[in-house]
Amino acid sequence: MTARRILIADDDPIQRELLAMLVADLGHEPVAVADGEAALAAVAAAPFDLVLSDVAMPRLDGFELCRRLKAAPATRMLPVILLTAIGEEYKLEGIEAGADDFLSKPFSLSALYARMRGLLRM
Repeated sequence: MTARRILIADDDPIQRELLAMLVADLGHEPVAVADGEAALAAVAAAPFDLVLSDVAMPRLDGFELCRRLKAAPATRMLPVILLTAIGEEYKLEGIEAGADDFLSKPFSLSALYARMRGLLRM
């Protein structure tokens, strides 16, 4: 699979770094930002192939980031995987926001890899 640009939005610097390392290990180019506002700015500045976003972030949460990406014609087809530790009960809200997939933390690396591969193939 060709290298893809993956945007990572997470307010936890440790999680951001871990996800960036995992993305790089898969042979893709990670770009990591600390919140949804920074993610929107990054997407406006350059194209991405996939977004991995935490749900609970300051300024603009993952649900709203997803809603805005899916509402804009230029990014509506950009796949978004929402990652959260807040529980399965929020999965429906993520789906309603337009998320293409949803993983609860802690998640297995194999589950993340499989979901990323599936969405990047589309």
